[in-house]
Amino acid sequence: MRPLWSRVDSWLEANAPDMLGSLLPGATDKQIRAAEAALGIDFPEDVKESYGIHNGQNDLGAPLMGEWQLLSLKDMVRQWKIMKKLVASGTFAESQARPVGAVKADWYNLKWIPVAYNGAGDLRCVDLDPPSRGKAGQIVSFWHTDDKRERLAPSFQAWMKEFADDLEHGNYKVEDGQLKYSPRKRR
Repeated sequence: MRPLWSRVDSWLEANAPDMLGSLLPGATDKQIRAAEAALGIDFPEDVKESYGIHNGQNDLGAPLMGEWQLLSLKDMVRQWKIMKKLVASGTFAESQARPVGAVKADWYNLKWIPVAYNGAGDLRCVDLDPPSRGKAGQIVSFWHTDDKRERLAPSFQAWMKEFADDLEHGNYKVEDGQLKYSPRKRR
C-alpha cells in the first residue's frame, strides 16, 4: 500500500496540495484494533496497512475520489453504527438489493465496512461477507435510494490502485478545489 499512497500523495502534492493536506496521518495499531473491536471484525491486511499510512480524511477536506470522502476510522465506525441501527430497527427488512457481480442481494450487510462516503447516504464498503463467487475484502457499493449493489474492485488495494492510475492518466481534474472524475476519451 505504501507505493500506492506514494503515487497518490505525489500527484496531490503537484496538483492539489490542499487535498493532500486533508489526508490524516496514519492510525496507530491501537486505533486500528479499537476500530476492529467496535465493528466486530478483522480488517484485511491491505486495509490495515492503508489506514496506517493515512487514517482517511479530515471532515473539512473536499472529497478525495470525485464525490467520495475517504473515511477516517472514527467516521467509519460512526457510519457503520448508523447502518447497524437501521438494520436493527427493521428499516431494510422488506428490501432486497439487485446485485451486479459477486455481491449478496442484501440491502445492507453489517459485514460491509464503510471506507468512503459521499455525504448523501451512499457508501463504498469493504465486503467481509461475500457470496461464494466473491472475495472477502472486495469493495462494493451501497446506494441508499437505489437497489444496485456492485462489486467495484476485488480488494481495497486494487481499488486504490485504480484511483492512483486514474490520477496519473489524467482522469481526475482539479475544479474549484475539488477532484472531479473526468475520464479521458480513448482514441
